This record gives sequence, C-alpha cells and structure tokens, in this order.
Amino acid sequence: MVSKHVQYMMMAKSTRDQFWRFVLVGGLGFMIDASILFLLTAKWNIGLYLARVISFGIAVSTTWLAQRIFVFPTGRRFPSREQFLRHLVVQSGGVAVNFTVYV
Repeated sequence: MVSKHVQYMMMAKSTRDQFWRFVLVGGLGFMIDASILFLLTAKWNIGLYLARVISFGIAVSTTWLAQRIFVFPTGRRFPSREQFLRHLVVQSGGVAVNFTVYV
C-alpha cells in the first residue's frame, strides 16, 4: 500500500506536469495566432481586423484540440461540441480585451 505522502508527491508531480503542458499549449497558441496574423496582414494584405478574427479562430481551435489531447486527456465530462463552445466563450473574453488593446 502506498503511503499518503507518496500519493501526495505523485499527485503534485502530475499537477506540475499538467501545468507545464498547459503553458506549452498556450505558447503554441500564441505563436500560431501571431504567425497567422503576420502572414495575413504582411504577406496577403488582409485588413487588420479580419486577419485578427481569422488568426484568433485558428489559434482557439488549435489550443482547444491540443488541450483536449495533450493537457486534459482524461477530463472529458462533456461532449466535444460543448467543450469547444465553453473554450470559445472563455477565449472570447480574452479576445475582447485583446481587441481593445489591438486598436
């Protein structure tokens, strides 16, 4: 039988690992968002706001999928569609703040 201290240490490592995977996915999302925004505006001459909406959509979709597979592989209490909509709502709050700074 595993002692409570060992269980705590194992849980702490698991939580730490999950945190760093979460940070990694967030960084990946930022890089995708920034790269696509740059390509759309600088290379393809798409307007700033339309390019921002497109890059945001792609980044949000990518981070949701990466979090679902890589960060929270067992945390599937809700169907995929509902999880994506919840993720989109939370990220939309962040993009609202981002748009006010982006102007």
